Amino acid sequence: MAWRNNLKWSVRKTWLYPSRNVGVQTSPYLVKDTTKLSYIHGTSDKPLLGMTIGQLLQSKANLHPDREAFVFHKAGVRWTYGQLNQKCDELAAGYLRLNIGRGDRVAVLAPNVPEYILSQYALARIGAVMVCINPGYKECELAYALNKVGCKAIVAAESFKAHDYHGTLSAINPEMERCVPGELDSKRCPNLKTVIIISEKSHPGTYRFQDVLGTGHGSHINDVHNLQSKLNVDDGINIQYTSGTTGHPKGVVLTHHNVVNNAYFSGKRMGHHEKPSRHCSPYPLFHCSGLTFGSLLAVANGGTLVLPAPSFDPVATLEAAEKERCDALSAVPTMYIDMLKQAKKKEYDLSRLQTGIIGGAPVPEELSIRIRERLNLTDLTLTYGLTECSPAIFQCPIDCPVELKHRSVGMPGDHVEVKIRNERGDTVPLGEVGEICVRGYNVMKEYWGDPQKTREAKDEDGWFSTGDLGKLDENGYGYVMGRIKDMVIRGGENIYTAEIEQFFHTHHKVDDVHVVGVPDERLGEELCAFVRLHKDTTATEDEMRHFGRSRIAHFKVPKYMFFTKEFPMTASNKVQKFRLQEIAIRLLEENDIGRERTSGV
Repeated sequence: MAWRNNLKWSVRKTWLYPSRNVGVQTSPYLVKDTTKLSYIHGTSDKPLLGMTIGQLLQSKANLHPDREAFVFHKAGVRWTYGQLNQKCDELAAGYLRLNIGRGDRVAVLAPNVPEYILSQYALARIGAVMVCINPGYKECELAYALNKVGCKAIVAAESFKAHDYHGTLSAINPEMERCVPGELDSKRCPNLKTVIIISEKSHPGTYRFQDVLGTGHGSHINDVHNLQSKLNVDDGINIQYTSGTTGHPKGVVLTHHNVVNNAYFSGKRMGHHEKPSRHCSPYPLFHCSGLTFGSLLAVANGGTLVLPAPSFDPVATLEAAEKERCDALSAVPTMYIDMLKQAKKKEYDLSRLQTGIIGGAPVPEELSIRIRERLNLTDLTLTYGLTECSPAIFQCPIDCPVELKHRSVGMPGDHVEVKIRNERGDTVPLGEVGEICVRGYNVMKEYWGDPQKTREAKDEDGWFSTGDLGKLDENGYGYVMGRIKDMVIRGGENIYTAEIEQFFHTHHKVDDVHVVGVPDERLGEELCAFVRLHKDTTATEDEMRHFGRSRIAHFKVPKYMFFTKEFPMTASNKVQKFRLQEIAIRLLEENDIGRERTSGV
């Protein structure tokens, strides 16, 4: 079985967290199966929240109108809950004036800027579906994302760093140059009608974001308010793209109910429900973690979210945590590694920090210890989850025994069921390894427009198959062992190798290519490609990387490349990827490659 091959790989990476008898008391949240099978149910002393995102924001604005909701540290922008609610209503009214309404898909392509947060809540207020676009996407990837879910509109930054988003949209939709704003007739993206650019400048065929915000008033604001009672908590409200085994991204549809509750109960595990927190989060807002653990977690628990900079910057993050007197800090392991390096160069007053979240990639025990000691995050909570689960499945409570804070991913979230099953579909005994399966409020609604993939992932009883290997100990703590699916997590980014392989197959010199993940100290994993060229052709690593950089997101370009004439095969002529992983590790170790090169492609 493929999962057994990947198990060997996970142990070699030391992702195996052994269950140890450390005198842990059974969790008060836990109801265990008396048959000692690997099934547990995260109970709760709090009911699920039955409200939409718009209703959530309105309730906090009513309760705490003068409390800070969002602080954009580098931009110097601050909003109270009252100000945020008013601005979101005005923007929502502006969207209604543009004939954007309930159920319409609206893409958002931007770094962590104020306009992103406004769009998130304004679109939710009118029941439109926000489609999160990775800012690293190139032309073909963006066009696919827009068409996959039939986006009617897009809100995009004009540019950021090396990315010219307006230029990319113009290349995809040259009709923009001569169309009336809101009446785009694109051959390549036939559903796309409205392009809104975050810019001081006006561009042909587009609206300026500030003008849309400025036109929202009067009767349209009344329409926004009247809509609230008509929206359903089970409506899809957000689409997150995650790669699939076919190599094409799948659109994960998340509902109000999914993300509002995941945000609230993730914050509850950190004690944020008991007092307002000032939470520093450099997570990108397009990512499910940025949406839930960042933006919504703060609002759901009545706290303040501090966004350090438009994109991750370790200096800006530590400065924001210090100057904004934050008591929580959340990030992926790679970000924490960079912050630890910066903290060695300069001393920061992080005395108020206490808790936060780390997840999105395997967390080595040594890294967990360093974060707690050097960044003062004594109550840091490890999490495990997936985009399809909103994303948190497991999370350590802040009172988790110290021995388990470094090894386990905690217990199932409140109101979440977990079981571990074998390849036959049977629930395994406690302590045995199998596939992690999840059922509960946090499981996605569907994969957009793909009922077959939805049925493959979520059975008729509501159990979602994560494709990840794990186990449960007798006290209800979970341990993640590796992945069944052929996926690489590079610095928190989920990358399916099939997508990379299909792309490199378009190179005229490539006969066959297979991509695997190899361990990396900073990013957790890096991509390594084995390339077989057509007969009588030659190529270099630089040539292949240049081909990739010009057409796909930088994080999808393999850091390591080996040219080969053959691949290890099974008797049924399938490539043995676990053997390729072993070969790659051996070659890198023998040649001492990558020891110091940790900056990525």
